Amino acid sequence: MIWKPKERQLTREEAIALARKELKPLWFGTTPLLAGVRAGAKFAAHPLDQKLLERNWILTFVDATSFGGHEALESLSLWCQRYAQLGLEFLLVLRFPHPEAFRAFAVQASFEKELEAGMKIAIDHNGALCAAFGCNPTDSAKSVILVSGKAYAETQGPDWPRETETILQKLLREKDPGLPLLPITNRKIKTVQTVSSVDFGTSANSLNFRLEPQATVDTLSTLAPGQVLATGEWVREADKISTSDPAARILVNCPSPEFALVAQPVERLQERPRVAIQINGLPAFEEYFGPQMTLDEEGFTRFTIGAAWFFRPMKALPPNQRAIILSFPDSKAVKCVLFSIRFGQ
Repeated sequence: MIWKPKERQLTREEAIALARKELKPLWFGTTPLLAGVRAGAKFAAHPLDQKLLERNWILTFVDATSFGGHEALESLSLWCQRYAQLGLEFLLVLRFPHPEAFRAFAVQASFEKELEAGMKIAIDHNGALCAAFGCNPTDSAKSVILVSGKAYAETQGPDWPRETETILQKLLREKDPGLPLLPITNRKIKTVQTVSSVDFGTSANSLNFRLEPQATVDTLSTLAPGQVLATGEWVREADKISTSDPAARILVNCPSPEFALVAQPVERLQERPRVAIQINGLPAFEEYFGPQMTLDEEGFTRFTIGAAWFFRPMKALPPNQRAIILSFPDSKAVKCVLFSIRFGQ
């Protein structure tokens, strides 16, 4: 029998220092403030910084790959610009269902304005922070307001923007009743709900996705609504597919008006691949363009995979405009990596 010395239990200070070190790559605009810890079947949030216990914080939990999550970010960005300078602290917690879709440079590029305004951002890489606050961020953002480290209020749902901002102004006026503030933004979140999604990785084992290297685009007419087919040469892994084949295609029978793609961000500007889109075999009509779509000089409708992960190229597609073909003309020079497709209503 070999004797082994008993490992010394970490002190509270040592445990906090270790957690900060491990979580540092996942936090932006601040050192790590919180750690989500699992204890049996439950999760708890443990403060790592005294600032969290001394100030008023607005924690907002968002699925970084959902339609509703991206719509909610507009309100959060506005609040940070309005109220951060008045003493409120904002922490955005992003959940990535596909961990490899997270890239630090993409977060910094996507939230450059918000980080400059004082917003803090945390990546909930294992879902522990969301679970600790009872959040399951899919299409609906949730905010938890903390006052001196204690839960003060929670908001979620269609009235989330108005309810949250009302609470923020109430907090500020409790300290200064005469504080002049801009009118509350009276808007509801017109959330696009994800009606279904197709994950490309082998671990998902999606019944609505298959690879058929020899198939042609004519196969699109045989797909049922919600089915996706990849043609050409693809490499399929646990959480993703990738191609370096310019002849590769993704055929989609879109079952709903909204369509989005989750892809791996590309950092270097000169290496950002284009994704061309056809609908019913023709370039897409401009009236259905999403925020990232463009019409190039050659007459192709396309978007570019850059420093982002969620791409919403098309919107408000009518039922007769949902036979979608994606092609990847630059894939021989730059590999395209895809995680999933989201269909929204």
